[in-house]
Amino acid sequence: MKKRILIVDDQPLSIEPMTMLFEEEGYEVKTMNTHKGIFTAIDEFQPDIILLDVFLNDNDGRYICNLLKSMHKTQAIPIVLISGVMDYETILSDDVCQDGFLQKPFDLDQCTILVKSLVN
Repeated sequence: MKKRILIVDDQPLSIEPMTMLFEEEGYEVKTMNTHKGIFTAIDEFQPDIILLDVFLNDNDGRYICNLLKSMHKTQAIPIVLISGVMDYETILSDDVCQDGFLQKPFDLDQCTILVKSLVN
């Protein structure tokens, strides 16, 4: 069975290359451009990992990450936060529960290595 990746990002220029990359690597990919409906998507798609943008138009990915990590049924799903902010230390603090971080624009090899390390 293919590993599943849920990508939540409001920037099509980020979603498209990640989708192509992971589909070529043999993953099943579902994308969302908003956090709305994320719980339904998780229930239905059952992702092995979530790639979540920090700055969504309609919410803060750090808040969503912590919310998912606080819930019993989603706490074991690895979450990688993604952002175009150059100094990620300014946006990530000790109270954010992510399993990894990727900076936009992505180094595709680094992106693949991180995801594989968290789901395989």
